[in-house]
Amino acid sequence: MGQAAKINYAAQDLNISRMTLDNVEHVNAILNDPAIFPFISAGTTEPLDARSVLENPIHYVLGCDDAVVMFIQIQPGIYDFHTSILPKAQHGSWRLQAGRACFEYMFTATDAYELITRCPVSNNLAHIGANLSGMHLEFSTRPFWPIKDGYESMNIFTLSLPQWAEKISDLSHEGKWLHDKYKSEFERLGMDVKPHPDDFVHDKYSGIAVAMIKSGQLYKGINFYNRYAFVAGYDPIILESENPTILKCADIKMRITDESFEVLPCQQ
Repeated sequence: MGQAAKINYAAQDLNISRMTLDNVEHVNAILNDPAIFPFISAGTTEPLDARSVLENPIHYVLGCDDAVVMFIQIQPGIYDFHTSILPKAQHGSWRLQAGRACFEYMFTATDAYELITRCPVSNNLAHIGANLSGMHLEFSTRPFWPIKDGYESMNIFTLSLPQWAEKISDLSHEGKWLHDKYKSEFERLGMDVKPHPDDFVHDKYSGIAVAMIKSGQLYKGINFYNRYAFVAGYDPIILESENPTILKCADIKMRITDESFEVLPCQQ
């Protein structure tokens, strides 16, 4: 396989990367595998070619040795995705972990606000995967998906950013890191600031915002956190400078530097 940039921690643990044109032969081999092709070919007999998807930066293809997940942008922030896993990697625990790692990447490192997957009614494995991954069955379509003897309906499963944050995400460790970093910075500067009481939900939502900001989604991270902060009774984040990145929350200013940050003395 060609080189592809590593992604979030969960995906790194599973050896999942963002696929590039260097990986086109590998991606095509999975899509055209006899165990997968009939379920995604939409009636065609011609081999599938992912080149046009891989070379378009608005789409995301995440994969590893035995699986690829193609996220096709249908509108800004909305992605239709399909998962293709070779039979030898179909065991439930790996499939579930890999799916959740891909969700984490899409929601924290891209502009994704909603993920959609379309499951032909005859594809039981796709339905099992959608249900296990926490997606919501929104509606069923008219018969339009081509099959050997005509057409069949599709069940449409969706997952929004707020649903993912509430039901599936597990980034409270990032929120705890943030609060621990605050404490050490206050001590370094000799600031007499009392932290708010421990709050797991705050750790969870601020952790997601931290992951977004670390991944380069600065405005998404700020907007996501401020939506939570407004309804949960916390102070919002204000962007004071983009380059360098300086954020303000209540009377505290912080400068973001790569994967860490520093609290600024009050006069800065």
